[in-house]
Amino acid sequence: MIPAIIILDDPTTDLDPISKQEIMEILLELKGEVEATFIVIEHDLTDLIEIADRAIVMHNGTIIMNGPPDKIFYENFDCLDEIGVRIPDHIRLGKYLRDKGIDMGNTPYPVRKGDVTKIMRGALVGQSLKVPQIMCRNFKVDGDDKIIEVRNVDFVYPGTPQKILEDISFDIYKGEFFGIVGHNGSGKSTLMKNMLGLLKPTSGSVIINGKNTKEMDVTNLIIDIGYVFQNPDNQLFCSTVRDEIEFGLRNRHLPEAMIKREADRALEIVGLSGREQE
Repeated sequence: MIPAIIILDDPTTDLDPISKQEIMEILLELKGEVEATFIVIEHDLTDLIEIADRAIVMHNGTIIMNGPPDKIFYENFDCLDEIGVRIPDHIRLGKYLRDKGIDMGNTPYPVRKGDVTKIMRGALVGQSLKVPQIMCRNFKVDGDDKIIEVRNVDFVYPGTPQKILEDISFDIYKGEFFGIVGHNGSGKSTLMKNMLGLLKPTSGSVIINGKNTKEMDVTNLIIDIGYVFQNPDNQLFCSTVRDEIEFGLRNRHLPEAMIKREADRALEIVGLSGREQE
């Protein structure tokens, strides 16, 4: 039995682009096959805008816009950008082309991806656009200052035959801003847990500041490594802000005076002084 109302709360959170597209294709298929009302809560309208009949936009607990997605974006582009609603990239491109004098036809700028493609194929023939320069910050890499060395790491979860990681090798140098990219299930989180010491390589080694993680306890490794988990529920342990801040310090068996001093400093840095018992 299919319910009359189907509500999806951020159904594509933490999914890679291909999986997000697959979810939207399934929703589009269901929309045409079943008699149900779909309500989708999203912060990213890139794919949802292709299938939604109507949308509302909320800000500070109130509804500030209500109507067809096309109309919302046509009339409120700058406002949406200002309040932090993610504007789909193809709509930004359409606005940029319009601002550069490219004929958008009957619409202020295209909302759907196919419209952008059609306009670019037709209107840009023979035209030259100045592309904005993208500034990238370069980090100095000192070849003699390795902070992490990953060497020929394989990893297999106990009781399973499949290698999740296979012959992974790379170095990270002090001061680098290092990205690890891949689709869901590609092994990114497993690699991070091997680097943190939460998991130990089946073979190979991870060296952190000259220390082999296989030979170290996690409580010693966390002195050098801060880790933000993919799921925030995995890193909240206490019922108050102060207890949460002090949790890691207490697990390192630091003196009470140092725990209080460091917790007070952290509360001040993040602007939560006076709210530590919430």
